[in-house]
Amino acid sequence: MASIAYICQHEMIEFHRLRGHREIVFLRLSTKKFSKFDVNDYLFFLTKTGNRPQRGVVGFGKLYKYEQLSPRSMWNKYREMTGYANAQEMNDALDFMKKADSPIQKVGGLYLKNVLYFEFPLYLSEFGFNLEPNLESFTYIDQEQDVTSQLLSSIKNVGLDLWSQTQSQPISSGYIETELKRHVLAWAVEKYNFLQSPRNATLDNRLKRLNLDLEKIPLTSQAYTHSVDQKMHCYIPLLRKNQTAISEAIGVACTLSRVGEKHPLLEDSSLKVYLYGMGGLKESLNEQLKLFNILYIDVNEVNE
Repeated sequence: MASIAYICQHEMIEFHRLRGHREIVFLRLSTKKFSKFDVNDYLFFLTKTGNRPQRGVVGFGKLYKYEQLSPRSMWNKYREMTGYANAQEMNDALDFMKKADSPIQKVGGLYLKNVLYFEFPLYLSEFGFNLEPNLESFTYIDQEQDVTSQLLSSIKNVGLDLWSQTQSQPISSGYIETELKRHVLAWAVEKYNFLQSPRNATLDNRLKRLNLDLEKIPLTSQAYTHSVDQKMHCYIPLLRKNQTAISEAIGVACTLSRVGEKHPLLEDSSLKVYLYGMGGLKESLNEQLKLFNILYIDVNEVNE
């Protein structure tokens, strides 16, 4: 789980904003993989705004996938999703960014979904984050504190860009609150190592027979969230059925419940925690779960 703030060309962001693009391909010259940044993490757009010397955050998107292609292939595949009107403009921008005279063989493409643009910028300094003035590309913003939650919570203060909202499908009224909850929950369960155990494909596939819009919690192998009418449901895997595994799962559930009840940035703290596994539980273990208001789902009983 790692959000980044990435320096962007103002003209490129404006190109996307004016067209209301909800999905974009963010280009980068470096073909090195990120050490932390992964699918469903946030990329915040950092650019110069107005007369202020410091860069402001003007929007964000969620990483869907990352790929490397030649500039020609990148344009042929994504075209205006790259932020440019034609291949020549894209190539000119790439040439401007490069530091060496050698031709560009490959360019990285960060495919972002659910992209939103702000009516007014947010400044990282307002959240206690010291942005280096000589920053050249990007920075991780959650290394010392959870800046991402503060940014998501502050969107309601600056508002979403009205023009881009009229050019594409408007987002649901509870989308940002749902994203805030998901991020806060991921931050809370990061310390539980058993949630990073190798994925059990059979268990995973049977859970997905429920046909829910599940989203994996970052840094876990198969813990999920699902939003219903702005109420968050969490699904935690029970990989073993002994007392130790039950105690670990109860610990996660209690942590999530406390976050839902007490986190200062969450307006609607409704939260329900489920454990899911294959096969039934002993009555004594079921009774323990009931004490903590946790429900158990036997995925073997879920019909295809």
